Formats: sequence, C-alpha cells, structure tokens
Amino acid sequence: MYCENYREMISPYIDGMLTENERAILEKHVLDCDECKNELEEIKFVTEHCHQLEKMPLPVDFKEQLHSKLVNIEGIRHNSRNSS
Repeated sequence: MYCENYREMISPYIDGMLTENERAILEKHVLDCDECKNELEEIKFVTEHCHQLEKMPLPVDFKEQLHSKLVNIEGIRHNSRNSS
C-alpha cells in the first residue's frame, strides 16, 4: 500500500470509522513513515482545536440559503455540460 492509500485512512481513523484491522495497519505504517505520521498529527491537532471552537448559531434561513446556492451551482454545471 502506498502512502496515498494510508493518507486516505487518516480522517476515518481520527473519526473512529476504521475497522480494528485498518486501525492497526495505519498505526503500524505511521511508526515507520514520518511523512504520514506528521500528517496524522497535524490533522489531529487541527481537529482537536476545531472541537474547542465556540459553536455559532446558524442564521434562521440558513437551510433555504444553502439549498438555493446548491440549486444555482447545479444549474450552472448542467448548463455548462449542455453547452459543451
């Protein structure tokens, strides 16, 4: 397995989404690979600090605004594909 494959495992590892076997494989790899170990530590650091941030209330119409923006983006993509 190449480092790219291990890097793809880092977020699920932090989120507790890997199987016991996958966790063991990643943990073994980071013992020998400084680059992946550093990336794991950096992502852990950022994640821990994000969890410490104060939660801000969303605007009342957040869902409607988000939906509208997503619909607009999808419309732009659809028009872009049709004009090609």
